[in-house]
Formats: sequence, C-alpha cells, structure tokens
Amino acid sequence: MRLNLLAFALLLFSSCSLTKLPLQPDLAQNTSTYSQNLKATPYANYHGVQMSPTMVKLEGEGMFYTFEKIDLTPSTKSITKIKNRYMADGDVYVYKEIEFNEPNMILMGGADVGTAFSTTKLLFIVPSSDSAMYAVTVESAFQLEFNDAAKIVKDITENGFPKGVVTGKDAQQVDFVGRPLELGNVCGWFAPHHITCTGLGELRWSMFKDEEEASITMQVNIATDEILGAAVLSKDESVMVTFEGQKVKATKMVFKGTADAGSNKVVYYLYTTLRGYPMFCSVSFTEDEIKTNGLSPLAAKVMSIP
Repeated sequence: MRLNLLAFALLLFSSCSLTKLPLQPDLAQNTSTYSQNLKATPYANYHGVQMSPTMVKLEGEGMFYTFEKIDLTPSTKSITKIKNRYMADGDVYVYKEIEFNEPNMILMGGADVGTAFSTTKLLFIVPSSDSAMYAVTVESAFQLEFNDAAKIVKDITENGFPKGVVTGKDAQQVDFVGRPLELGNVCGWFAPHHITCTGLGELRWSMFKDEEEASITMQVNIATDEILGAAVLSKDESVMVTFEGQKVKATKMVFKGTADAGSNKVVYYLYTTLRGYPMFCSVSFTEDEIKTNGLSPLAAKVMSIP
C-alpha cells in the first residue's frame, strides 16, 4: 500500500512539473471568410480557435484536435511525463507509413458513451521545431480517420498552423459555412464551429466530404445527447424547416431544464449540403430565449419554422 501511495505521489509530481509554452498561430484576419480562403486546401472543412496562449483547438470532419505546446526538451523522459499526464493507460499505436520526428510516442485510448457508442482518442507526443514538445489529442465518437488525423498532426507540428485556419475566441462576425454571419458582442467561440451567445442561443456545426458522414454525425449526436443530456421531454424526428433558404428535414428534441438552466432546452438537428459543403448542424436555445416564431434570435439568423 505504501509503495502504491509513493508511486501515485511521484506521478502527481511528474504531471504537475510540465511548463506550458505559448502557441502563436497566424490568426485569421477576416474571421467571416476563413472557410472560403481554405476551400482548395486540405483544411477546407476545418476551423481552429486559440483557446488560451498554450492551447489551440481544431475541428474538421467530425474529428476534434487539441494542440498543446510544452516546455520540455525532446527526450524519452519528457515523453513519459507527458504520457502520465495525458493518457497514462493508453496503448502504444504504431503508424507504418507516416513517420514523425524522433523522439515520439503515439497512444490510443477511448471511453464508452452508454452502451451504444464509444469514443476513440489518439495522443501524439512529438517534438516541435524549437526544441519543445507537443501533446496533441485527436478524438471522435465514430469516424476517427487514423491516417487523416496523423497527416494533420504531422503537418501542423512540423510546419505550423496554415494561415487563416485559426481565429480568436471573438465571434461577432463569423464564417458560417461560406457565408459571413453578423452576430454581436454577447457571442463567442465556445469551441471550433461552436458559437454560444448569452441569452440568444447556440449554434454548432461540422463540415464533411460527403452527406453520408454528415448524416451519421447527426445520428450520433442525437444518440449521445439522449444518453448524456437531461431527460428528453419530446422528440419529433420529421420537422420541416427552412435552413439558410432551403427546405430541410430536421429532428426536434426538447430536454428538461437542469439546475444550471431552469428553462427547457430545444434542439434542432439537421444535415444538408450548404453552399457546396456537406454539413451537420445543431441549433439550440432554451425556451425562455424564444422571441418570435418559436425561435431564439440566433436560431432565427439561420432558420425558420412554419
């Protein structure tokens, strides 16, 4: 027992000794056109947000990345410290065709979401070009493309973030799937492709290579929200809405209010191809945020209902 406590104390000490270095990506100057600027690149469906000086989050095609830069000299000892901090029980994963600079380690883990789904997670521990280390996690509920994820991680950790893919947290004017969307000073990026506006609602989306992936993403989001969210009060799987000027079939769900938000929450889930981008979107708001025509002000900017 004493040995176990000692080992646990050493693990805590090694975990807490990591020093974070600032990340300095080239932030998009015009946050309302970044997807158009990236359309002919491998990052056409991606968006990143500078969450803090030491962290950038990136989302694209249903994969969620977190890049953190750590002030540790590239070495086996540094890799062990990072492993213990981020994925102590991960299994070593080896890429046969994609090589990373040495020293490196790639780990695989995951977690169950109820009994129907499980997430898959990769941790890339790789050196940076300025003698520090990156800890990069990539996670998805169903469609984690291992090779695609590795190519993105390799490109960014060795060459930096592509110009324009990363924005700051401000979301007063955003690029909504190829259209500039004017919001306000109560809006911000909660995560990539995920806007929250105090008192106005929430908007979350992902862009894909084809509609099948967008459809699967919608189904997974509905299922996981049912498992992890508040009690479902109602569910209508065939609601016609007008979304960005086109008729789209959506699933509408109402979740019971929680202790943090007393009002019930309304969510519309849908997928379509919008301005050439196959995409999934969830539009959500609480019932006390509804103003006119059954929608919140943010929801009304992108959709209408009969």
